[in-house]
Parts: sequence; C-alpha cells; structure tokens
Amino acid sequence: MRGPARDLPPDWEVRWLDPVAENMTSGESRNHTLRVTVPPDATPQYRGIALFAGSTGGNFSIQYVIVIEVSTISDVVVNVVDDVNRTYLPGVTEVVSFEVSNNGNDVTTLVYQTTSDSTCSAGLASSVGSELAPLASEFISINITPDATTHWNDTCTISLFATENSTGVIHESSYTITVGVDWGWEITPPNGTTISPGTSKTIQVGVRNIGSEIDEVRFDLTGPSGITASGPPTWVSVERGLSDVISFQVDVLADTSLVGLHNLTLTATGLHGGEVEIESIEVDVQPRIELDLVAPQGGNVFVSAGDYSGFSIQATNSGTNSLSFNFDWSGLPNSLSFSGVPTVSNVNVGESLMIPFNVSATSSAIATIHQITLYAKSVNGSDIIAQTTFSIEVGHSPSVQILASGDTLPVGENTISSMQFVILNDGNQQDQFSFSLSPSTDGFEVTISPLLLTLNAGEQEIVTVSIRRTTAIGEATLALVATSSNDDTITDSYSFTVTEVVLGVTATLTSTETTAAIGDTVQAYLWLTNTGNANQTFQLATAGLECSNAQSIISLAPSPSAVPILLECLVPQGTPAGVISLSATITSLADTSINATSAINLTVPVDHVNGQPRLIVTVSGSEQNILPYQGSLVLTVLLQNDGNEQLTGTLSLVGEGAADLSPGWTAVGGSSYPNYNLGPGESASYDLLLTSLYTTSGGELSMRVQGAGLGHQLLSDPFTLNIIGPTAAPDGVSFGLFELDNQKSITVMALGWVTTSLFVLLAISKRRKAKKDHIHSTFFETDETTGELSPLTMDGDLPPPPTALVTGSAAADNPDEGDVKMVDGRVNCPSCASSLKMPDGRQPPFKFTCPKCQESVRVVD
Repeated sequence: MRGPARDLPPDWEVRWLDPVAENMTSGESRNHTLRVTVPPDATPQYRGIALFAGSTGGNFSIQYVIVIEVSTISDVVVNVVDDVNRTYLPGVTEVVSFEVSNNGNDVTTLVYQTTSDSTCSAGLASSVGSELAPLASEFISINITPDATTHWNDTCTISLFATENSTGVIHESSYTITVGVDWGWEITPPNGTTISPGTSKTIQVGVRNIGSEIDEVRFDLTGPSGITASGPPTWVSVERGLSDVISFQVDVLADTSLVGLHNLTLTATGLHGGEVEIESIEVDVQPRIELDLVAPQGGNVFVSAGDYSGFSIQATNSGTNSLSFNFDWSGLPNSLSFSGVPTVSNVNVGESLMIPFNVSATSSAIATIHQITLYAKSVNGSDIIAQTTFSIEVGHSPSVQILASGDTLPVGENTISSMQFVILNDGNQQDQFSFSLSPSTDGFEVTISPLLLTLNAGEQEIVTVSIRRTTAIGEATLALVATSSNDDTITDSYSFTVTEVVLGVTATLTSTETTAAIGDTVQAYLWLTNTGNANQTFQLATAGLECSNAQSIISLAPSPSAVPILLECLVPQGTPAGVISLSATITSLADTSINATSAINLTVPVDHVNGQPRLIVTVSGSEQNILPYQGSLVLTVLLQNDGNEQLTGTLSLVGEGAADLSPGWTAVGGSSYPNYNLGPGESASYDLLLTSLYTTSGGELSMRVQGAGLGHQLLSDPFTLNIIGPTAAPDGVSFGLFELDNQKSITVMALGWVTTSLFVLLAISKRRKAKKDHIHSTFFETDETTGELSPLTMDGDLPPPPTALVTGSAAADNPDEGDVKMVDGRVNCPSCASSLKMPDGRQPPFKFTCPKCQESVRVVD
C-alpha cells in the first residue's frame, strides 16, 4: 500500500503505523503494523487489501494481498421510555414504551416476547417489529397492569425478549415497576333531612375510599348558630374500594329562632394523602311548637263518691305558630270521668285560654288520690305538644261481700274437707276484715285461714274454711261472717250446709292407637270421674309402658263428667314383639279401698332395619391382623341383639379363601360350636381361631363374619387379614450366612467341580439345619428337603420322628400326647377343645402341635 487506501469505503481507515524501514541489512526481517479500522455499522463482508513494498532506490518491489473479514455483530439495546410522572396503581393498565436500537452492523428483524412476575401482567401490542438497519431504532408498547391485590411499594419485574429473526439471537431486557398510591374519597350526603326544634336526629353520610390503599378519614360537621352536630371523634378507617356509612347526630336548640332550610358543612380530611372533600348537607328546621298547660290552683281536685266537681286548665301558646289541639289523659280510673271538655281548643301565638273541666265519681269509687296526666294533642298529627299533672282525691264508704260457688260441704271423719269463699272489699278504701262461723260448731274441728284479711278497695282474696267431723252426726247449717275493723256494723255472711261424705271413682283408659313400634310414643287418655260428693285426691300408677308425663297425684272435684288425663307412654328398646298391656290404676288417698283400673292392649311389631333384625356383628383383633405362615390368629366376635325378638342362627367366616383358614369357634363359656340363641338385649362373645396351613398362600384377604338364621342374614363390617406366605427360595445357591446368585455360582463351578461340590454340600447342610429349626416350630412335621408331609407306614403305628428334629423316642418326647380321630377333615384338640381343619389329603396316623395351646396331638384311625 503506497499511500492512502483506494477502492475502500470512505469510512474505512487502512494505514501503516510505521511505513518506512531503514537500513535493513541483507537477510534481515522486520515487523510493521498495519491498522485497519472499520465503522460500527460496517456491513459484514470479505474485503481484499493489496499491500505493496518497494526499495527507496526503486530497484525492488513486492505486492501481497490480504483479506479482511467484517463479521456480523448482533447488538440490540432496549431502553424504556420512562415517564417520571407515571404512577402504577393496582388493577390499572399503563402503556409503557420501549426503544429498541440495533447497535449491530447488520439489518435485523426482531420478534418480541414478554414475561412478568405474578404481581402484574404485561402484554405486547405487537410481537413482530419492523426491519431495523444498523444503528436504527424502533418503539414498542407494552400494556402493564399491576395485580388488583398489590399494594403501595410492591414491585414487579417485566422481562422483554427480542429474538433476531435471522440469527435466533435473544436479547433480554428487564424493567421493574413499583406500585404507587393514589388517595381519594367520595362523599355521599343525605337528602331531605327535617329536624324540629328541641330534638335530635341521626343522619348518615356515605363515604367511599376511591384511593388505592387503605386510608383513614376525619369528619367535621358545622352549621349555623342554634344547630350543633357531632360525629365520630376519631379517624375512620376504610379499605380501598370499599364504602362505609358514618352517622352524625344533629341537635336543634329548643328555643332556636331558625326556621326553614339551612346548610351544614361537612369536611372530610384524609390522613395519608391530606386530601379534603367538602359537602353541604341541607336540613329543614320545622317551626317551633310550644304550649304551656297550668293545672288547677294547688294541683288538687276533690270529689266525693257519687258526686262531681268542676275545675279549669290554663293553656298558653309560647310558640311561633297558632295551635289547634284536643285533650287526652292518663291515670283516670273507670270510677272517674271527665265531662264538658271542648272537642277542639284553638290558641293563637302569645294568647292564654281557660278551658273548663268537670270530674264525676261513681258511688263505688275508691277513696284514694289519683295522679292524672293531661295531654294536649295536635289536631293534625295527634302529637303530644304539652302536658300537665294534677291529683284528684275521692272520698270513701266501707262495704264487704262474701261469695262462693256452692252452698253444701261434705264433711267426714277421716279427712278434712275445705270450702273456699271470695271476700270482696266493696268499699272505696282499704279495710281489714275478721271471720267467724255461726251458730255453734260443736262436734266439728274447724279452721279458718286467714282469720284476718286486709284488702284494698275493690280487691278480693280467698278465705278457706276447713272442717272435720269429730262427734257431729248428720247435716248442719253454718254461716261464715265477715266484719269490718273500721266499722263493726259493716258485715256480710254466707250460709252453707255440712253433709255426710260419699267416696267413689271410675276410670276408663282409651287410645286411638293399636300398634306401637319400638321408640314410638303412645298417646292414651285416662278418663276419671269423681262419683262421690266431696273433693278427692288420688294416686295414679301405670304399668306396661314408661309413661313419663303421668301425674302421681291427681285431685278431682265431684262431678258427673269425666276428666281426661293425657298419658304419653314410650315403647322402650327391647320391648318384646307381640301384644302388651298398658294399664292405669287410680286409688283414693282417703280410702285405699276406693280404686279403679283400666287397660288397653297394644301390638308391638318386630324391630327390623331394612328387613333385617337389629343384630350387630362386631369383629375385633390386632391393628394389622397378621396371620403367620403355618401359625394362627385369634379374633373376638361380639354379637349384640338390639332388637325385640328371639334370634337363633349360626356364625360363619365368609370371603374368598375363608375355608382355607380352618376357622374354629369358641364361645365364652366353653362351647366350640358357632351357634347362637339371643333374646332381646342379650349378647354373646366368641373367639374365632384362624390357622395358616402349608397350602395357605400369602397376601391380604378381606373377610366378614356372617350371622344367619331363620329370617335373617347379617354381615359384620369387612376386616383385612395379612397372611404371611412361605419364604421364597434363593435365586442361586444359599450358603446359610450368604447367597450366590446364578452367575456367581457358574463362575465358582468354572473354577473346578471339586471345589463347587464342596460348597454345594455345605450349603445344603446349612439349609437342612435351618429348615429343620423352622419346621419344628410349626404344628406339622415335614420332610427336611421337600417341605412335604413325611411318608407314613400303613401298619397302623406312627413312624419314628425324624432324627434331625427330635432326639429320643416318641414317648419320651411327648409323654402326655392324646389320641384323637379326624372327622370330616377336622380334629378337636383334647386339651383346649379347639376345632382345627387338617390339610386336604392328609390321612392318619400323624401328629401335630395345636397352634392355640401348643400341646402335641396324635391323630389315629
């Protein structure tokens, strides 16, 4: 390159940093630096540059071409066009612009994607951008919405992914927003508030938090002079987006001069934002109504019984409107009445009016002082606009009356007979009366209760006269005399006849119900008639059912009519099915020979549920109910007859594989049969023995216990048995303490038949010994190698036990073994009476160990 580069883009720079090499000796080499500078937006390309070198003398020159590769630079920069005044609020969408600049050196088209945290959502207006030349830019918009559940100062990060369409290069840019806050309140004042002077009224103002966070607000309510208002004394907290109702009490002074429409000013000030909302509340102050009533001089009016008296009431209008009113009153008894009162009275503003009254008292008016309240009521609205209180005093006259419901009293020697009299103070003042019987009461025992009685005017009380015969015979006429203590000339008397006592009673029990199930309540009526001539007290007793509401003591007056007594009788649990009798017996307490009995028959049906009797079968055992291999498991079966009938049946174990478990039953009491016979309310308990035999495989079995008999078949809840199966044979060769799998066994055999044979013999020996120990713990003796039953001789004698399991003779090993026979494949243990099922194909003679009592059993033909 002799000088400036030619045929290069103008913004390229290619130059030697040191273009001259001086005084080079022959064979010398020197390095010179060539600087090549390309602009940032240089297009990717291959550019050839010719390099030229020549001597200054001009007698030698060379030329060499180098190739410059301008590689592709992917550089995309994403910047958010932020708005400093932007506020992100919960649930409000903001459009955010991002500037995307291509700072690379190649034209590119970008595909945009965006993701965001769970606290906000972000969506692109368009996912594909325009073609961007190097150093060119474009703007994209993202709709960002903070979640409605976010709060002030919560953050959310939005990630923008710009993928170059041509190269697949992904440029990621993140933008974090912070949720802002907006404070604001909305006030809804009430409409049409009307208040009368001297009254208070509660008005309600609606307030809504239209800000983005919970806030507190304080209220001030003011009005013109004469109107006061009060509201919440403290700040009121309202959640964002929610509303509340605030109550204010508005009071108008009784003597206010305000009338008509007036405005109250409500100022609501937010705590956090400091915003202020001002609303006007219009109130309508009604005209002031004020009327003064002045009672008669001294505040007292006197009137004699059977006479009348006149007086006047002064009414003064101190209000601002003319008034029309009428009078009403309280405290005036029926013995007093007003007359001559104007129907309507009219009083103008500032005027006074005298209104005449007459009060009349009946001849029986009580001699006392009555407090009367007089009311002036508005003619238009009947509202009380004024009131006054005064007293009316009534004079008095004494009088007494004796009243009774009959004029005969049966009296006997065994019991006391009583007769009640009503004593009425017929005067008009309080009085005390004394009582006596006349003429003579000889031959009778007499009690008067009370002897002295104080009664207010018009009041009445009961006086009881009790009499029992001592020596008197036949009828006698007596009189009860009442005498006033204020005036002994004021008396009254009541005559009655004392007769002989006759006792008697009849009873009839009836009911509309003929059938009653267990738990039903039978309603029956006992009709009682006191056929005597005196009051009688009876004792009631019921039998057959529980009658909880039955009264034990009943008193009846003599009457030809029967008195019904309701009996509600429960049919209790366990009542036997069939016909039962409900009876009621009534006995006189005065004479126990006076009694009556009545009964009804009821049919009690059998107590079934879904067509089955109430027989409950419950099975209990251990938590996991594990049945060991060649072992046994005992479960407890409880039967409970909650019905009302006799139940007879048989228990059995049902479920897949039940028969293979040789179920044996032992009832509490010693019976080995699974039969039951239960009366109502009875129960029975059984031990269920399950045995795992050689043929039993392992696994879980779902079982139930069935109780079945004539007319019934019930099952217990299902229960699970965990059956332990035989131990699996090793996969390879077992050496007791360790095992070799098949591959290792082959490898060992490859080392030499002799060595392998020794290991096999040793393994077999150990397995035999282990199996002998295992088999010896079961209740069947088996072959050491096969696990099958030992072959038996046919001469009738038991074979000698295997030498590897038992030492010594059979008699020495089991000196107390008993001989039993097998019947239908089952054997009964002579020691514990357990019934055990033997394996199929097993024929005597043989012996085994009972899994329940661990005693050795010999089975013979």
